[in-house]
Amino acid sequence: MRFNNKKNKKKAQAKIITTVLLILLVLGSVVLIFNMIKLVLENRERDIDQNFRSFVSDIFEGEEEPDEGPDPLNLANYEDVIFVDNQNINCNDDTRESGLNSETPFCNIQSAVDSGLLPGDIVYVREGTYNEGVLIHVSGQEEDYITIKAYPDEEAIIEPGFSGSEYVWEDLGNGKYSTIVDNLYTPDTIRLIEKDGYGITRVNTLDELDNPDIDPVMQGFGPYNLFYFDGATNELTVKLYSITTDDLYIADSYRRVLIVSPYIEFNGFTVQYGYDGIKPTWTIDYSVFDNHAYYARIINNNIKHIAGQGILSSEEGLLIEGNHMSYFGEPLEYNPQVSGQLKKNNKDHAIYFSGVDGIIKNNSMEKCYNTCMHPWASDRTYPRNTVIEKNIIKEGVSISGTNNIMKNNIIYNFLSIWEDDGLKFYNNLISLDSSQYVRTGYLPNSNLEFKNNIVLGGGGPCMETWLTELGSADFSNNLYFDCNHYGIGEGVNRGVYNNFNDYWSAMQIQGLESGSFYADPMLDSEFKPILNSPAVNEGADLTGIVDFDFEGNPRPFGLGWDIGPYEYDGSGSIPTLSFLGKNFK
Repeated sequence: MRFNNKKNKKKAQAKIITTVLLILLVLGSVVLIFNMIKLVLENRERDIDQNFRSFVSDIFEGEEEPDEGPDPLNLANYEDVIFVDNQNINCNDDTRESGLNSETPFCNIQSAVDSGLLPGDIVYVREGTYNEGVLIHVSGQEEDYITIKAYPDEEAIIEPGFSGSEYVWEDLGNGKYSTIVDNLYTPDTIRLIEKDGYGITRVNTLDELDNPDIDPVMQGFGPYNLFYFDGATNELTVKLYSITTDDLYIADSYRRVLIVSPYIEFNGFTVQYGYDGIKPTWTIDYSVFDNHAYYARIINNNIKHIAGQGILSSEEGLLIEGNHMSYFGEPLEYNPQVSGQLKKNNKDHAIYFSGVDGIIKNNSMEKCYNTCMHPWASDRTYPRNTVIEKNIIKEGVSISGTNNIMKNNIIYNFLSIWEDDGLKFYNNLISLDSSQYVRTGYLPNSNLEFKNNIVLGGGGPCMETWLTELGSADFSNNLYFDCNHYGIGEGVNRGVYNNFNDYWSAMQIQGLESGSFYADPMLDSEFKPILNSPAVNEGADLTGIVDFDFEGNPRPFGLGWDIGPYEYDGSGSIPTLSFLGKNFK
């Protein structure tokens, strides 16, 4: 009996051991599976994070973020790296060889450019303020750009203008001051800029400083700071109401960022207090290819407080991407119709472009005395074949040219389409103030396509077709709201309507505005459609033309194209995870 008990006891112990081993085996398998799942999730999370950072960078910064690995500056992608650092006590402007060493950098950017840059070189400019203009006259190649770039995560400021604090001023009383300006290369082109503000208006005589003849429409916005310059004596006299002489900058056309050679990338700078901002252009011998700034890239710059244009160019293949631009122009200019009278300035813009095959995308621009974007030339065929997309443009757009496309832009205050042929205006949002409107035919234009746009009237007028050739136009699937005025045609054929239904009926006779309607678009503060927005799924199919929205989301999401720059993804939030693994460039 004892034997059987002993035997049963051993069997029970063996069974317990077996059970424990099985439990340990199961637990081990669970831990192994858990770790495998954790590894997969970590890798997926890392991939999603990398894709999302790349997505955000592509959409809002214009390029991918620097690699954070062993080569954070991507030096392997360049032939030679030249350094500029005016805060380094060992900086000098001697030779290219010294500039190749970060311990003995160049003191200024122009010296680095003049040192003999070669295709594939990059100039890295460390943080600091560089009081100079830059003339980039060396040529890159199609596959080997020359890059002039601010050092990552540092602010390199190019400031061509001279601070008023550098001059000795005589107080003439009554807000007037004078000084001698003898440090400008082209003094007749002198322009003044207010610190943290706009340009200052130049008058033709000393007497006009005290007694300017200002258009009555503009008088209520004054008084205005003014200046007079005597080119014979180089004497500058200012009449100041709202600033001191220390709060102004003096600039001329010689000191600015000029690019006069092809395949140059200018990236990541703050450019401020200049005659113009950045000008890709040509030298005197414009027949020579290397004397043109073809295919220049103007990327990720902050351009502000400029007396004239922010970016001014008529070059071919220009890329303007990821720049923020603000404060352009002067408040007044001389009225060509009224001798001696100063009227509202209509000349200066954030972007003034008249080239061909350009790309203008992911930029923001504001605080312009004239329209912030002006693709235009005196030859109405320019610009040509230019893509303008995903920009935020305050103070409006005036455009002319041939076969250009504007898509997924957010435009405030004003849109004027001048003499133009073949403009494709798709999936934009125009938020007008109460006194402005969309003018599709300020001058005669033809073959206009105006589709999938949201026009917000601000309680005032919305649309004037004026000199648009309606027989060749294609208006469809547009959403209008908060409008009280529409105009069709010009002269004896003009029709004026104070409600959308009458406007729509008149356009239907022309075979236009099919699929268009009037409704509250139901947008959030960033103009994105919210749940039950009537803009969702009501757009025209623009496959192959507008395949992505303002943020890079694929179109369509749902049953059809949405109207406006944003495609509703069902949540009003960031794109779903399935989108993040895709290339949104």
